[in-house]
Formats: sequence, C-alpha cells, structure tokens
Amino acid sequence: MLSPIQQGVETAKNLLDTAESQEKTLSIYKLIMDGGLGGQIIIGILFVLLALALYIYFERFLAIKAASKIDKNFMNLIKEQVSQGNLKVAKQL
Repeated sequence: MLSPIQQGVETAKNLLDTAESQEKTLSIYKLIMDGGLGGQIIIGILFVLLALALYIYFERFLAIKAASKIDKNFMNLIKEQVSQGNLKVAKQL
C-alpha cells in the first residue's frame, strides 16, 4: 500500500523537476506577431503616440530654450529709448 503512494510522490517530483528546468523565452517580435491583428493595431497606435509625445517634448524644450535667452543689451536699449522720449517704443521692447 505504501509503494503506490511512494511511486506517486516520485512521479510528482520528477514532473516538478522537469517543469522547473524548462524555461520558455518569447521575443518581442514574436509577441507582437502572435498577438493577432488587434495586438498589432494597439502596438502601432502606441508607437504613433510615442512619436507624437517625443515631438511635442523636444519642440517645447527647444522653444523654451530659445525664449529663455537673455539679451545683454536689452536694458541699454530701453534706457536709450526712454532718454530719447520714445516711451511707446520702450514699452514695446
């Protein structure tokens, strides 16, 4: 009676050992291709959104960088216009 139980335990151990030693790998390309048409559409949309986000990020970054440049002659221009009596021109600067 103990023998069938021991056999069952040994069989279970062997199955667990083989199951643990088998490691399955899956490449990103295979994952995308095996995802079906819906998965491919979703991945495509995500790539388009990534490109759009990167474009907006760098466009804003460059615009802020350009706008933050300080003209060293700016105050001199305003003083010159005020001293000449051109207040409207000084305000526009």
